[in-house]
This record gives sequence, C-alpha cells and structure tokens, in this order.
Amino acid sequence: MTGHTLIEIQEVVNLSANEPELLWGFSLETPDTSYKTDKYEVWFAGWILGKKAQVVSIEVIYSGRLIHMIVVDNPRPDVAKTYIEASNADTSGFFAQLTVSEMSTQVELHLQAVFSDRSRLPIAIVKFQKKLPFLEQVKADLAKSQARLKQIKTATEGDKIKPNDVKNQPSITYKTSNDSILEYASRLSDREWFEVIIKSVDNRFADGIELPGFPPDEIQRNTVGSSGKHALGEGFNFYSEIKRYVANLGQPLTTDSKILDFGCGWGRMIRFFLKDIVPDNLYGIDVNSEMIDICLKKVSQGNYSVGTPEPPTNFADNSFDVVYAYSVFSHLSESVHIKWVEEFSRVLKPGGILIVTTHARRFIELCRSLRGQNHEFAWYNALAKSFMDTDAAFADYDNGKFLYSATGGGSALPASFYGEAVISPGYVKREWTKYLTFCDFVDDPAKLNQAVIVMQKPVDDSLCSQVDTTEAEFASVFPFRQEVLHIDASLEPKIQYRSSNTSIALSGIEKLIWQKDRVICNDLVFRLEQSKNNNWELGEECFVLYKPKDLIDQYQRFFSSHQEFNPNNVVELGMWEGGSVAFWFEILQPNKHIAIDLQPRTDSPYFQKYVKDRGLHNRLNTYWNTNQADSGRINEIMQHEFKQQPLDLVMDDASHYYEFTKISFETLFPLVRPGGFYIIEDWAWWHWRGLEKYYSESTPLSKLIFELVEAAGTSKDIIKNIVIYQSIVIVERGDAILQKSDNFKLDNYIYRHSRT
Repeated sequence: MTGHTLIEIQEVVNLSANEPELLWGFSLETPDTSYKTDKYEVWFAGWILGKKAQVVSIEVIYSGRLIHMIVVDNPRPDVAKTYIEASNADTSGFFAQLTVSEMSTQVELHLQAVFSDRSRLPIAIVKFQKKLPFLEQVKADLAKSQARLKQIKTATEGDKIKPNDVKNQPSITYKTSNDSILEYASRLSDREWFEVIIKSVDNRFADGIELPGFPPDEIQRNTVGSSGKHALGEGFNFYSEIKRYVANLGQPLTTDSKILDFGCGWGRMIRFFLKDIVPDNLYGIDVNSEMIDICLKKVSQGNYSVGTPEPPTNFADNSFDVVYAYSVFSHLSESVHIKWVEEFSRVLKPGGILIVTTHARRFIELCRSLRGQNHEFAWYNALAKSFMDTDAAFADYDNGKFLYSATGGGSALPASFYGEAVISPGYVKREWTKYLTFCDFVDDPAKLNQAVIVMQKPVDDSLCSQVDTTEAEFASVFPFRQEVLHIDASLEPKIQYRSSNTSIALSGIEKLIWQKDRVICNDLVFRLEQSKNNNWELGEECFVLYKPKDLIDQYQRFFSSHQEFNPNNVVELGMWEGGSVAFWFEILQPNKHIAIDLQPRTDSPYFQKYVKDRGLHNRLNTYWNTNQADSGRINEIMQHEFKQQPLDLVMDDASHYYEFTKISFETLFPLVRPGGFYIIEDWAWWHWRGLEKYYSESTPLSKLIFELVEAAGTSKDIIKNIVIYQSIVIVERGDAILQKSDNFKLDNYIYRHSRT
C-alpha cells in the first residue's frame, strides 16, 4: 500500500443464508469491510458448494450488466473435509481479480451463483467507494474550492452585496475558458465522461464547468431520429469506436490531435472529443447553416463553418489526424461521395484515419418491410419506395456495387446528391483504395445502426494494387456478411452469414494487418512479443501475441488447402498471456473455444473486458493453473464444456516437452471427430540452432512426430493424414472408433517389424 486508498469496501451482504436446499454453503472470504487497496482492483476469493446442482461459476453484475464471470474450480481440501458427502467439494473454490477503474465512485456489485443446470441464485452484494488518486483528488477538491470562491466573488462584486449575504442568493455559475473542459474531463474515464454529458441535458454545469448545450428536442429528432439521452448514447458508441480504431492503427488521440467532424449537425458527436483534444483542434462542417449556427451558440468550443455539397474545402493539405462522418455517406450519391473520399485523402495527414458509416446490407430488407403501409413519418414512405427489386439489390451488393435511391432531403438537400446509399464492402475495396488504404468494414447492430468503414492514408503514398473486386472475392479482406441477429448478447452468440465455399480461418488470416510491432485483427491490436520495444503507446490496452508472421503463414497455407474447414469446437493448449486465445477466436469464429495453461494466474483485465464487451462468456473460457499432462483434469474440462460433442480442432502450443505433449495427444485425439485436426506447434525445436541450453536434457519433441508418422503408416483409420511444416504439424483424425481417452495409447497403434 502506498498510503492512499483507492478502493474501500463499505458493506458486504450475504444473501445465501436462507437457501439450505440449494447450497451446502457459501463463504466470501475476500473482500470484506476491512479490505482496502491502492489499486483500482478488487480480489474475490472464497468457496461455494451447490446442493441441488454443482455451482460452476459466479456472475458479477454492475448496473444491471454482467461484467465478469468467476469460474468455480479452485482446490479447497478444507471444504472437502467438512462436507464429506458433497460431490465437487474439493474444487469448490474461486479466486479472481476484477478491475474497477471504469466504474463510478459509488459502486454496488451483485454476485449470483450459476448452477450446472443454468439456474441462478443471488448470493451477495458488495458495496465500495472508488476514490481518485491522491494528487487528482487534491486537484479536484482545489478546483471545487476555486469554483466556489469565484462564484462568491462574482456575486459579491456584481450585485454589490456583502459576503455574509451570499448564502441567501441563488447559485451563480460561470463560463469557463477553452481548456477548462479538457482539464476537467481528461481525468475521467470515457464512461464517466458519458455520464457527465448525459446529465448535461438537464444541467449544463458540472463542478462549475459549463458544458455544451442542446437545441430543442424537435430539432434533434428531425436530424438524427432521436433526442436527449438516446441520441447521445448512439453518439458515444461511435466516439468509442473512433478512439479504439485510431489507437489500434497506431494513431492514438492526444490533446494535439486535429479532428474534422464531416456533417457535424448540432454537435452531437464532437462534444465528446472535448475530453481528449484542445478545442482549437476540433473542426465541424455541415451544409445546413442552421446546424452550424446551433454549434456556434450551443457548443461554442471548436471551429464550425458551413460547407458545400461537393469539395473542395478550404483546409490545407495534410491537416487532420482523423476525419469522421456519421450517417453522411449513407446519403450521398456515388459521384459526390467518391469526390469526398478523394478530398479526405488530401486533407488527412500521412497515417491519418477516415472513419465513416453507411447503410448496411440489412437496410435493403428494412425498405422492403416498410411497403404496403401508410406511415406518418415521411422518411419511411420514401424508404418504402427505395430498392424495389430487393433480390436484385442484394445481388448488386454481393457483387460489390454501389446502391443509391435518389430520395432527396428537402430544399437544402436535393436528390441530385442526397438520398439513401448502401455501400458494399466490395465497392470500398475496389474504389476507395484508389485514394486510401482499406482497414476494416464492420456491421454490428449491437453497437451502431449503420456499418462502419475504416480507411487510412498511407505514410509513404503507396496504395494497395487495384483489382476488380466482387463481394465473393472480397472475402479475403471481409470474410462474411456482417449481418448479426442479436437476441441477447450475454446469452447467445452472434449469428453471422458465412461464405459457404471459403474457410473462415483462411479468410481471417488473410485480412490480418501486419506491422513492425503489432498485428491488427478486426478491431483488436496484438502486440508482437518478439518485437516489443519501450515506445509502445497502448500500455496494457492490447493483447500480447507470441507468434511470428512466418508461423501464421504456415497456418494460412494449410487452411488454403482446406477451404471447407470451419471448426465449431476448439481446444487450445498454452495461451501465453491470453493473447493467442483472442487471436484464434477472432480468426476461427468457433461456437466454443476452450484454452488451458499451466501458469498460476488469471485472465488479464483487458481479456476480461474483451469477453464481457462481446458477450462471449458462454463461448470463450480459459483454465489457468492446469497441466496439459493432467489427463483427469483435462477430461473433466472437456466433459464440462463440450459434454459429448466432438472436437473439431486442437492446437498444442504448451510445454513442447515430448512426454507432456504425448499425454495431451493421447487424452484429446480420441475426442476429435473424424476429419478434425490436431496441431502441434514448435515440434522441431531440437533441430533449431540456439535452443540447446533450454532443452538439453529433454527428449526431442520430434520423436513424437516420428511416432505419429509410424501410426499413420500402420493404419489410415487412426491417422488419415499428416502435414508437416517447419513449425507446425497437422494430424488429421481417421475414421476409426477409438478407445476411451484414458485408455488410448499411441504405442498400441504402431506396428514395427521385429528384427531378425
């Protein structure tokens, strides 16, 4: 402890005392009311023993949302001695760390037990206070004091009253300088800043700081379809996406970053960036002069000007780090929108990023659903007349075309350039890459109402080669249509329409963006451990990957010859710091991915956030402190996670020791379905120069590979095929019905002639 407490537990309430029919017992040993820490983290430890069914995990709920899942499987011999008659008592313990830096100052967490039959039981409430770091707390207290003093001074001098009479006067607020919001907001988390902005709908002042105002609700609804908190929620989601993308692409925001909001409207989006960037570097343009007038009067901070329907702008070359546009390119005609792409390539700095949205493929279906009805909302009537040949529109989209319905948007927005636009990813890849480098195209309705396009200006003016790209050919960059059916992200996986003739794994690998010290996969950054340096700008807000590009290239070559292979059930042995788990999950997109590692640790806060934010707790689970050679434990995990379902893929990047790797193979290979694959990484370490001191006393792992070759030569029914690359070996399961995994021994399936 440094002496300054950041987390102080105020109350712990046990809710399970009255549930003797459901539980043998429950004990939350930490935290308790004596718990204090100088870090923004809380450790949970204890035990819980189910009576009606086994307790498999504990869910942590914050503000009605599931934020963390604690697995119940830690050894508790003390509990087993007390509850002799209870099964699973010896593994009834739990131990986990929860990062709380993004939470509010007063926190109430609800814990509920999850039984093996999927029923749930509230078991505890934990209340605690989160404080600012010492210096920030002092600054915050000082700022409040200064604000109050300035109020008193203003009241005293302005109204000529005595200081003693100030208490009878109404509270007086003051307008701050341009940098005051930045100074105030920069110490908040993004979520806390969002809550401040939400409160500003009703009260423009926060701790004496004047925040941007709002136009009347009717104007908000007429321009963005909603008002107040709902409109701001959508704006915050896009703001968050922008910040994540620019950071992932190596261009994180600083106070000196320069941003252009193209189609800024009444300032819904740009106000969020007052937390990150000095106001003088924020620019907004819009063709609607009324909107610019609102920004100048209500937002005030930043630079706002009326734009023209077509470029050019008055901005100099290489002016901006980021240009973004929300619900603008979803309305521009083809000829006009491509002119703006070219213009943005001019005004962006080298390495600068363009992030815009467009109507997604599902918008075509929305238009069809609106037909045959009378709508009070004129826009719906216009949509009902758009893309009348739905099947043809879908075909055009899938073939990489630009779709446009010239509906117009009033006198200021004529149909000549304004309507409803649906831009396909194939079109972006073919046409936009004439000016910028393609980075991503994502449609996730859980986050935004429109699809997101991300492009980057090359640093060296080099662009990827131009190709005539259809949607099918585009699969190498964008492997499947991002149509997502969301029932409940915390319970059900996203259902995505995949290309039927392309391996998801191959597509996932081909769309990776490799850079010197990182690889970018979808919206995630993986720091390459073998290339790490002291200049890493993302801190802990990334994954760590200890896999070089040449190894992933070997996977790519293999998957290119197995286009039909799309694994549903995946097991990974060895996961370094958890980065490889997220990496392979993004690449393979399985229904369930289980990872095991010997290290006595837990998931990193960043990994926990990844699982939580994507609602993956039913699809992606890790088991630390688990030996790959512990057959009994491995079988327990497989039974718990997959029940009787066969495995499609096992990847072993664990110990690389011959004995341990062989035990894992003998345990898991019988569980692999016929035609499934078992992959062993780094099999040739005995033959690599420079590793002598690490494995000098060990049996070469290549011995196991020789034995697998012998087994394949003995019978094709056990091992159908073996593919050997420099770093990986892929073993394809044959059609034989193998013995139970605890009885399967590889040596029993190898025949060798006796020497005469």
